[in-house]
Amino acid sequence: MPMIYKVQEPMTKHTVYSASHPQARKFQMELGDNATLEKLEYNYKWQLVVMLNEAYKQGAEDVLNGMD
Repeated sequence: MPMIYKVQEPMTKHTVYSASHPQARKFQMELGDNATLEKLEYNYKWQLVVMLNEAYKQGAEDVLNGMD
C-alpha cells in the first residue's frame, strides 16, 4: 500500500511531507523532540489528491495566521 509520511512540529505547526520513512525520520529529528511522525496511506489516486488539498488548505491558513 502506498504511503506518505507527515512530520509536524506542534509548537510552530511546521509540517513536512516525505515519500520515504528514513527521510521522514530525519526531518523528525531535525524538527525536535516534540515533532510527530504520521503515516498517511492511500489506495487510489483520488485519496492522494484529497490529502494534497488538505495540505494546501493548511498552508493557506498558516499564511493567513502569519506563520509563514
